Amino acid sequence: MKKLFLLVLCFFLVAGSAQAGAGGNSAKQENPRQAGKSSIYFYDVEVPNGNGYGRLVINTDKHTFTFIGQDFTPNQHVYLKTETDSGFELTAKGKSTKSGNLHISGTWEGTLPGVGVVFAYYYYPPAYGFVLENMGGYVANIKIAYSTDNGATWKLTDKIGSISLFEQYWMNIDSVGDYIPEGALVKMKMIVVGGADVTTDEIYTHVSTSPPGYCWPFYDSHGPTWNASLDLFNIQCKPYLDSDYWFIWGE
Repeated sequence: MKKLFLLVLCFFLVAGSAQAGAGGNSAKQENPRQAGKSSIYFYDVEVPNGNGYGRLVINTDKHTFTFIGQDFTPNQHVYLKTETDSGFELTAKGKSTKSGNLHISGTWEGTLPGVGVVFAYYYYPPAYGFVLENMGGYVANIKIAYSTDNGATWKLTDKIGSISLFEQYWMNIDSVGDYIPEGALVKMKMIVVGGADVTTDEIYTHVSTSPPGYCWPFYDSHGPTWNASLDLFNIQCKPYLDSDYWFIWGE
């Protein structure tokens, strides 16, 4: 299957999600600040525990918006949500960079946030399992790191697989020895035989039923034994396990 690179920055309108409550917070302002008498409005946005903040700028004349933030958890999906006179609206989606910066921009078609509340929260894509394609010069195993308390603590499963150079290994989370409940947060850890282990930056939600589909984050390993690395190319999904139809999550 052709591998697709994920865009670090993206914008589109999205529907609500059952996992949307993981890590949300709001920054209240009685009156949105304006630049003089112009049509530009500013909203400060924060995430709990100091884990990311930024500013949303809306230009009502040009019908555009820009959000620039920093100190976010690296390589995570972030949603922006605003409260308007008509209720809550999910506005935009972006992904933080490896350094924790976040930049989202797009067209603003709605009304201004009437109450002056803007939310930012993390969203973790689904994972039924993981795929590791070994492009490094070593033998690798897989462990699953999982959390049932929204990331406060993490546990590790026993290692599985023995993945040689150029081998592609598919594993399902439900097949590991530990019971990992649906809805738990999960990450993949690559055990490098004779070298340094690597854990994915990206966090996922364990989803073992459909919808949204059966999804496998696909990683390639690179580098020598003493400096191994993991690269995420895409999240490959299909609507049900026996289906021949594949789609890329988020496309």
